[in-house]
Amino acid sequence: MRGCFAFLALFATLAGSAPVWAETIAIEAERESGGGAVKVQTRLALPFDFAEVWDVLNDYEHMPRFVPDIHRASLIQADKNHKVVKLDGVTTLLFLHFPIEVVVDVRYLSDRRISLKSVSGNLDVRADVRLDSDGNSTRVTYVAYLQPSFWLPPVIGPYLIGQQIRRQFEGQVAEMHRRYDAKHGSCTVVAKFGYSGS
Repeated sequence: MRGCFAFLALFATLAGSAPVWAETIAIEAERESGGGAVKVQTRLALPFDFAEVWDVLNDYEHMPRFVPDIHRASLIQADKNHKVVKLDGVTTLLFLHFPIEVVVDVRYLSDRRISLKSVSGNLDVRADVRLDSDGNSTRVTYVAYLQPSFWLPPVIGPYLIGQQIRRQFEGQVAEMHRRYDAKHGSCTVVAKFGYSGS
């Protein structure tokens, strides 16, 4: 893989034999007025078709393999437009580690919009995910409100939550690249990730 990265960096522009993709994962995180939940949002432009993105975002059963901080995922219920998933993991805030146990109700409101809401556990989650396809690329808009039951540092708490969400998206995007490479026999590059928050 290291040789593949070197080859792309030096020759892909001239040879045109393999695509070089770059995503920026810029997270915006801020506490709601009144000191309530932390609002986290991001918009991703991904060089994959709709089905490739959709498959990874909804592959709850295998998320512990590629999403940092999720150690176990159990599918409790599933039908065409609905899933109930139990997620177990850990949240790391500075030097503190908090176990996470949450049951999430996932609703497929359309073939391009997903709603998530926690129904039990120690992390209150409300999230909306929207996918927009443009040929061979897909845009993902993610807006979530998260409120843990454990103590969150008042000043830097939103930043820390944003960092964790960024790590999880990094894992998902890396998995998209891995599956794309396995399917097409090529190698792609994830160039940079960013964070912004208040």
